[in-house]
Amino acid sequence: MLVGNRSYRGARTERCGGFTLVEILVVVAIIAILIALLLPAVQAARRTARLTKCLNNLHQIGVAMELYTNTDGHFPWTYHEGTTESWIVTLSPYLENTDQVRLCPDDPMGLARVTANVVGLRGTSYVINEYVAYDTTDGNSCLNINFMKSTHTLPVLFEGADYGRTVGDDHVHTSTWYAPVDIQQGTVLDVMLAEINPTQHVTCANYLYADGHAETVSYETFLSWVQADIAAGTNFAMPQK
Repeated sequence: MLVGNRSYRGARTERCGGFTLVEILVVVAIIAILIALLLPAVQAARRTARLTKCLNNLHQIGVAMELYTNTDGHFPWTYHEGTTESWIVTLSPYLENTDQVRLCPDDPMGLARVTANVVGLRGTSYVINEYVAYDTTDGNSCLNINFMKSTHTLPVLFEGADYGRTVGDDHVHTSTWYAPVDIQQGTVLDVMLAEINPTQHVTCANYLYADGHAETVSYETFLSWVQADIAAGTNFAMPQK
């Protein structure tokens, strides 16, 4: 069809090669959804990696502690026994790198713990059971592994509380956990949580046992220990001699 000097061969819509605003918004929305789906998985993988690193720390410490106790059976003492060094420093000759294993990667107070205090004491994320490292006043301590009836079920290292204890504390007062007044008032768990953190890794924590093995224990299992102790008048952290 001719109109004047112009020729039309049907109408044709011209379009540039870029994206429309709607298309861009759709792509952005899809990317946001994918990130939202992947982020929890990435975070879970990172938590698992930190949990595994912490468990490996305790495994290495367990090997060092086994080598140490092979000498005369004694566990390393806490700084209450007259030394200005933490128990982990006592084990340092048996560890490849003490500073690499003394801190849990999930411990928010890690940097503060490795900063020496006024007497030169440096802390650790892991606290030793005073029953194996200090002569307790209740007479139930057992400082020598050779006199223990059961080593597989006795935890000797706990993950220390993030807050509520001084950064240099290297032991936990297991002999005072089940004081009659706390049982009566229902505050046993509060006393424990001021010193240890059974949910350091969200739903669980790592423990080192007297026989040298380390394992992850859920918070539910930890609570069952406490409840059983209160009912039976026992203490899962007390050595059997």
